[in-house]
Amino acid sequence: MLANKHPGVRAALCHDSHLARQGVQDDGVNLLVMRAGGVTLDFACELADAFVQASYLPCEQEFGMPPRRLARVVDYIRNHLDQPLAVSALCRLAEMSQSHFSSCLAQHRLGPHQFVLQSE
Repeated sequence: MLANKHPGVRAALCHDSHLARQGVQDDGVNLLVMRAGGVTLDFACELADAFVQASYLPCEQEFGMPPRRLARVVDYIRNHLDQPLAVSALCRLAEMSQSHFSSCLAQHRLGPHQFVLQSE
């Protein structure tokens, strides 16, 4: 999203009130983005209310992920140890692109496979 290239802007495209709330709480989103053609006035107000009422909850983020997302990834790994784990599945659970997920792990000198082994 182009808005995120500006200093201090943390924009997110939100399709529901849960995403609007979690974006603020987990990632400090400070700019709500909605699709112009796909939102009714009532729904836009609902999204805006969720966004405005949420508060950023800064917390210690291990591996560059909010604790809620990291717990979801680790639980998935533990519940699927007997199956091949796709990095794309872990990225979806972490709500990150594959490149962002990999760069978060790289900051800790871990590749996705080392992360899986460390999470067991």
